[in-house]
Amino acid sequence: MKLIERLAPLKKYSIIISFLALEVFAFISFSFGNSFVLFGVLSFALMVLLILVTIRDINVNGIAHIAILFIPLVLYVLLTAVGLYSRFHAYVGDFNIAEVVFVPIGILSVALCGYLMSLNETFKLKHFFVVIYLALAILVFLNLLVNLINLGFFYPIIYKGFYMYYAGLKSSIPVNEMAYTLEGFKFIEVRMDHYVLYPSLLLSSSAFLFFVSPKTEKKVFFIYLTFTVIGVLALAFIPSIYALLAGLAVIVIDLIVFLSFKFKVCRKVVKIGFILLAIAFATIMIILFVINQDFGASLYNSFKNNAFLNKIFISNRFVKVFSPLISNLFVNNRFFGFYENPITALVSQEAHLSGSYAFDNIMTGGLLGALAFLFILLFAVKGFKRYLFKNNDNQEYRYKGLMFAFFAIFFIYSLFFNNGEYGIFYSICKPIYMTGPFMLAVFMIFYSYSQGINKKEETVNE
Repeated sequence: MKLIERLAPLKKYSIIISFLALEVFAFISFSFGNSFVLFGVLSFALMVLLILVTIRDINVNGIAHIAILFIPLVLYVLLTAVGLYSRFHAYVGDFNIAEVVFVPIGILSVALCGYLMSLNETFKLKHFFVVIYLALAILVFLNLLVNLINLGFFYPIIYKGFYMYYAGLKSSIPVNEMAYTLEGFKFIEVRMDHYVLYPSLLLSSSAFLFFVSPKTEKKVFFIYLTFTVIGVLALAFIPSIYALLAGLAVIVIDLIVFLSFKFKVCRKVVKIGFILLAIAFATIMIILFVINQDFGASLYNSFKNNAFLNKIFISNRFVKVFSPLISNLFVNNRFFGFYENPITALVSQEAHLSGSYAFDNIMTGGLLGALAFLFILLFAVKGFKRYLFKNNDNQEYRYKGLMFAFFAIFFIYSLFFNNGEYGIFYSICKPIYMTGPFMLAVFMIFYSYSQGINKKEETVNE
């Protein structure tokens, strides 16, 4: 107690720490240097400072409530850090030891920052979102500009089927499936699905426009309109199927955020829709899991002989990428991650990230790590539901809606198209947990979950 009393005067510096926090989030949002070591150091330093200035506001009940979310996160990051996948890539030089160490430190620190920021009254979401979207807008604009200079407007259509050569090497994919993005301190050729991720996250800022009047809040409206326009142009001038699907996802999420605020009945519709989608997804995952194990061989053969089921569960291009990661998990002892795919008893090949965290998590953290990640998402959805509908205040809800939109777009897009091996002429290996957007999403999850507990307003009936 004496220590707490001695640290109490530090609370007057809360506003300074809030400003420093915005700087940290700007670095992470811009993916400056794309260094997880940098992100981890900054997040840990911020967490320590926040503990010092908010120590009197930390209470036992608050810690106990977030433990249900924090425990599976601890399990997930520890399993990924010490699992076979991380150890293998550290051995071959894809990861350095500092990165492996700062995976759990960085993610856990930014999660605790989410809780501590919920106790800091000087921290304002309106400043937070302007900062992270501004950093994203600069990154997206630079990427767009470099692509237009090097390849021109609508090049995926104009150069469809063409290939690029670099140092005498032919690109593994055609020009229409690649783009330039800033990686570290230079622009490199990457897969199109990686390029589309950042404009999609920036486009999630469009949810704010439903709740701001251009007449009464001209400056704010113009700022978010600019963010939205840059996101739209980055997707429209470099068209792809990924851009189309991401744009449609943003529209759906925006409508959910807006209609759920205006009409209470929509909340029930969204809830039912979410439950149905979750059941459908769980059913598909269970079937895929079973048919890719030895004990599911008879079911696999039955599906293979049925044209419709074969197309859905065996022969489509997504399943062909995902299936090797869940093949014979029990036989091959893949409970703590793995780094190779069995081809025959004598020959093996390195396992590659599939582009979906639902399957990549099994490789990076094993079955237990994948289940921990699933629990995190389920509790996050529950937390957002409680946080969003605390009251019907337009001023507060629009920032809550932005937070949910960013979270939803990131995890929905990453469920299908977040390939961590996105380099064309460069060897890059960055699973979802080693990215800036993931750290921002973790912060938002813990902030919203903690706010739902800390605030005393009566929850609006859904």
